[in-house]
Amino acid sequence: MPYLGMTNSLVLALLVIAVRSVRQKHQASLELLWLLDEFRRMVNVCIAVGIEENVSSLKTLSSKSYHRLSREMLGYYRLGAISKATGIE
Repeated sequence: MPYLGMTNSLVLALLVIAVRSVRQKHQASLELLWLLDEFRRMVNVCIAVGIEENVSSLKTLSSKSYHRLSREMLGYYRLGAISKATGIE
């Protein structure tokens, strides 16, 4: 026995993970909704560039899509969108 004398039922009991969720009422500001929508658009642009250029690595996608993203957005938002698109492709 790999668990030094533990029964199968005890091992299974230790593997059970409890998950609890709590419903919250939250009204997002218009600024936050705009930011989320802009981020979604940037991810979509990165995915389109990845498909057009046939690239999937983070470094290559970054070099090919960074300049196409909104210059109004901070650099780490652009890099985050590229990273997210790399994970989706």
